[in-house]
This record gives sequence, structure tokens and C-alpha cells, in this order.
Amino acid sequence: AAATPAPREFKAILLTERTINGLPQPDKAETLTLTVPPNATQSYPYDLIPTFTGGGSGSGAHSETIKQTVIKYDIIEVISDQIAGNEANKLPTAYYEEQPNNPMLMGTRLGHNAKLQVVTNVPPGYAPRIRIGIKTVNTPQILGSATAATGVGKVPLTFNARNGSLTYEVVIGFDANKNFIFDEDEIRDVFQKTPKIDKNGNSYSGGDVTYAFLDKIIIVTRDDFKNARQSSQGYATNPVLTTLANQGCQLLNMFSSGGTAVAAASSPTTWGHVVDASVIPSPQGLSHPIGAKWDAMNRAETFKIRFPATSFLSQEVIESQGFEELVSRIIMSNKPALVATATAAWQTSAALPYADNKIAFGESDDKTDVHLALGKCKAAGTLSVKYRSSPGGKIEVSEINCSGVIDDLYDFAYGTKLEFPILGFQIDLTKDASRTQAGHATLAAAPWPNAGRIFFTETNFASGWINWGNTTY
Repeated sequence: AAATPAPREFKAILLTERTINGLPQPDKAETLTLTVPPNATQSYPYDLIPTFTGGGSGSGAHSETIKQTVIKYDIIEVISDQIAGNEANKLPTAYYEEQPNNPMLMGTRLGHNAKLQVVTNVPPGYAPRIRIGIKTVNTPQILGSATAATGVGKVPLTFNARNGSLTYEVVIGFDANKNFIFDEDEIRDVFQKTPKIDKNGNSYSGGDVTYAFLDKIIIVTRDDFKNARQSSQGYATNPVLTTLANQGCQLLNMFSSGGTAVAAASSPTTWGHVVDASVIPSPQGLSHPIGAKWDAMNRAETFKIRFPATSFLSQEVIESQGFEELVSRIIMSNKPALVATATAAWQTSAALPYADNKIAFGESDDKTDVHLALGKCKAAGTLSVKYRSSPGGKIEVSEINCSGVIDDLYDFAYGTKLEFPILGFQIDLTKDASRTQAGHATLAAAPWPNAGRIFFTETNFASGWINWGNTTY
């Protein structure tokens, strides 16, 4: 049987308009959350109740009318408009390649001037009194505002961003006092569309700090970009860090400086890989801008670095915890077939094809070079195992031979820090790298018109036959 549709909820304003003896009184606007039956055909807005109409006689004679109206309002999406007409960078975007993809990082196009397009859904009759605004998180001051568009329409929203790589949020309000200004006490709601769910789709209520950035906007001014870029290069050449994570630092230096070669990457490298956001498997686009400059056709050229299987980074991948977990996942997914063919004698399986997007080196290898070079990745290739039967419907694996390609999904997660095992030393490398990335994505000014165009890191690997310790699955 078909599932019963859930009731629909929507945000609305209860507007109370009152007159006494024909003289209008100050309007009162209250925020509502209304539940509508799933099959309701009622349209909104509509007159909820003509609450009171009356009069009298004598010394206290007066006439009074009260009218209450429910006004539905909604912010549907927020689009970066730093490159006019380009919609590669927007919110909400819950996932890209099945990995969390928030917040929107946006570099200002010309230093400080920030531009957004906000899609609203408000009733035509009250649109002139519904205001869209932008403010920094945890402060009430409205930095820029505009009148909502009628129906489903885009509202241009421009403002002067402040230095400091601040976090912003889009808000909606109602001009109750009719002064045509978005006053701080008129804020009714904050744009928040992305559900807080974990990678399994379950409701999330834990302490992961990255969830605080859902549907928020990080504005990177030109000064922010310069500072972040300088910091990133400092991390990349710091002798302590380069000793701990030489491969990752080389990539970071290349990203920050706009270089076109990296030691151990070798050829082939490919310049001019085109990323087209219209075909990226996400219906809303990208909220995390790649390290490239978008064109008017929603495309960007990036620099794809290919590490051959002979590179040092590829060897680090094979020796990583993330690789061990990858192999175990592949074996477990093929376990029924392997169990069915296992005997008491050792035998070699055919090459088992796999596609896996669960590698997260930040979780499995968070204090190693491989994590600094690679983050959340997807892998594809083949695995062969030497195996035999084991009691209890299990198999025992003595050796494995795994080869394939690992693609880094995107560069840096904004809400996390890298921690190195030296006196608990922590750095904001990931945030600085993200700010650098956002600046490269939209800044037009010299001397960096083409710098930092790095998004894809492709690591080829081939383990050959290696001991797997007679592990039982």
C-alpha cells in the first residue's frame, strides 16, 4: 500500500490590522508555523478570521475592526552571483558525491562587494512588505536587504563584506512599521534548508562542528584571500610540517601559489580539465566552490594532478589505514561468493571489480601525510585475494593484490582542523586552504588571474601481492 503522505508545514506571518473609529493602528506581525493536511487544496494567503467588528453608543462610543491574515513566506535557495548568471555555487546542497557539502564559500569578485541571488516564494499582495537580508551569524545587524520578489522569483542582494572571513546567513522579515527598512527586530526566520543528517541518512544531533555551518555563507574578501594564501604557503614550507607530511605540503604549496608541477606527480598531468556544474550529480549545484574560475556557461577549468602508481604518495596510500579499510569493505561485499567457492586448500580469486566512495583519510589517517594530501575520496579498481575456507561459514585471507585509482572529491573541509602530534599543535590549515580556494574561484584581479586551479587529485596505485596476515572474514 502507498505510504500516507505526511502533513505539510510552512512558515507564515499572522498579520493583525486594526482600526479604531476609522484610524489605522500599528500593525502587529507574529511568526507562525502552520500544519496543512497533505491533500489540502486551500491556497495561501487567505483571511484567517475577521476577529471582531463592533460599535456602541454613549460617551464611549467607537467602532473597531480587526482583520487577521496569514501570509506564507519561504526562501527556496541562495545563489552566489559573483559571476553574473552563474549558478554553480548555491544553497541548499546537502551532498556532493554523497559527501557533506556545506557551507557556501564565496570569494568577493572585486575586493569587498558581495552579490547573491535569493529565490523567494511570497504572495504578490504582501511582497512589498517582506524583506530579504544578510547578516553575520550571532549579530543582529542587517548588512544589506531587498524587497522579496513576487511568486517564485530571484532577489538581487548586494552588500559590502567585512574582512575576517566571517560567517553570514540569509534572513527574511516583515516590514511591520512600514518604514521600508529591514529593522533588526523584524527578522522572522533564518534560511536553513539542509537537514541535519549523518552519512546514513539518519537525523544527526551530535557534536560535529561542521554541522554549525550548514546553509551558512563564508565571504572571503580580497584581503582575506591574501592572508589565507600567505598562511597556506607558510604551512607548505614550514620545515616541521614538510618533515611530517612532505607530499601533502607539496600539494598545498602548489595549490596556494598556482604552480603547474609537483615533485613525484610525474607525467602525465592534464591542464584544462573542464568541470561542468550542470552535469555534476547534484540537483542543486555545488555549495563548495572548486579551485577554479567559473565562466558564464557554468563551467570551470581545473588542473588535474595524476600521481602514477610508482609515486611516493601511492605507496603511502597502500600503507594507510584507509587502504586497509577499503580492502576489508571489498572482501566483505564479495564474501558470499568467496565462501561459496572456498575449500580447505588455498586458492586465488578472480579479479574482483569494486567502486567505493567511503574512503575518508581524515578519519582513518588523520595524523599522516596521506591525510594532508587526500581527504574524502572515491576509489575504483580490482582486488584479488588468496583465500581458503574457515569454520563458521567464514574465509581466511593470506594475501591480497589491489590496484585502482583514487579520486579526491574536493579539496578541504571547512569546519575541521588538522592536528599534528607535536605538543598537541593545531593549525587552521583546512580553513585557510578553503579561503584560498574561494578566492581563486571568483577573484578576477591580477596578479592571480589563473592561480590555484586545483580541484582533482588522481592517485593511481598497485599493491602487488602483499601479506594480509591470514585475516578471517
